[in-house]
Amino acid sequence: MIKLVLLLFTALFFFLSPNKVFAESITVTLSPSSAQIGTEFTVQFDAEGLTPGNYYGKARIGKDGTFNKAETKKGDAWLGDTTGWPEFPTFEVDESGATTGTLIVRAKSTAEIGENSLYVRLNNGSNHDSSTVAINLEPPPQPTPTPTPTPTPTDTPDSPTPTKTPTPTKIPTPTKTPTPTKKSTPTPTKKLQEKEASTDDLFLAGETEIALDKSPTPEGQVLGEKTSRQPFIFIGLGIIFLAVCGIFAYLQFGDKIFFRLRKKEE
Repeated sequence: MIKLVLLLFTALFFFLSPNKVFAESITVTLSPSSAQIGTEFTVQFDAEGLTPGNYYGKARIGKDGTFNKAETKKGDAWLGDTTGWPEFPTFEVDESGATTGTLIVRAKSTAEIGENSLYVRLNNGSNHDSSTVAINLEPPPQPTPTPTPTPTPTDTPDSPTPTKTPTPTKIPTPTKTPTPTKKSTPTPTKKLQEKEASTDDLFLAGETEIALDKSPTPEGQVLGEKTSRQPFIFIGLGIIFLAVCGIFAYLQFGDKIFFRLRKKEE
């Protein structure tokens, strides 16, 4: 009898006692203490006490109640805080209400430099947030200027030394030899010196003396030429002229001269 009462009491205790409920908890387990704006980093989290099923997850960064300065990566795309939930990575919560996940995150270029807060948010129709952790945001890395390669100067072959052009020797202009002027041979002046006797002398002399003074002018001769024949021609003409004059004189005065000579002889 006593055993029956104890059995009933135990059954009532189990049936009437409330079910055990696990408290919801999401904890960031890995996050850098500082990161440069625009540079990606990894965030890991653990969750428990959640209703089994699929959840979307993302990271949030900010300060002073504004947490929209983070971007979460899925594939090759970076998703901002205002992107719709279906675009974000998914995580499955098992029957025990627990899950573990990893997110690739970076701070947006509009984030403030300095001390900020970061946390993970899961969603299955309602939001489930983790506790916050501190993260110090640093200025983005400055792009390293690409040094401009200095062109290596190409060795320029030495220019050949120009050959000095010899100054042409000035050929003396030949002096034009003047053409020798042919000197004309003057006609020999025949000076007929006739001794004119007075009337008395003509009768006394008995003859007329005719003196011929021939002074031939030296014959001009051009070098390189044959002797001119003109002088001989003039001499011949002179002789003929004298002969003619003698004949004419004889015809005019011959009788008188012989008459006086005969008279003188008598």
